[in-house]
Amino acid sequence: MGFPDRNLYHCGHLEAILILLLPFVVFYQIASLLHLLTEHVWIVRGEGESVRDSHINNTLARFCGERCPESFAPKYAAQWAKWLAMHLLVHLPSRMLIVQGSLVCHDWHHRYGTVRQWYNYARLREMHAHTLSLEENYDYHDI
Repeated sequence: MGFPDRNLYHCGHLEAILILLLPFVVFYQIASLLHLLTEHVWIVRGEGESVRDSHINNTLARFCGERCPESFAPKYAAQWAKWLAMHLLVHLPSRMLIVQGSLVCHDWHHRYGTVRQWYNYARLREMHAHTLSLEENYDYHDI
């Protein structure tokens, strides 16, 4: 019984690039850039508009997904297949790899940043959006 083969643990330059540099540098920067570009509408604050109001008016909620087809009737089978494929191959990876955590409800954070119930942020945002909708004052920007 001897020592394990040292070549087994050797990582070449190409492997180092593929394993370390691409995910931790390139892909991370792409995700960060997407966050920056999609968290706010980059508009100059309006005259007389407070900083808080500007943040509320120019912040976006980023949701992944598409509206479901109308019915489960057989004639919608192709639409359901497309819907499923898009959710599994586009929206789920986007949600897991790019739009993480509470970034979905980033707009709610700018309205109620002092609320400490971040574990329940999605429900609180929906409750607030529903209230605004009932008052016919819905002003969230969902993308």
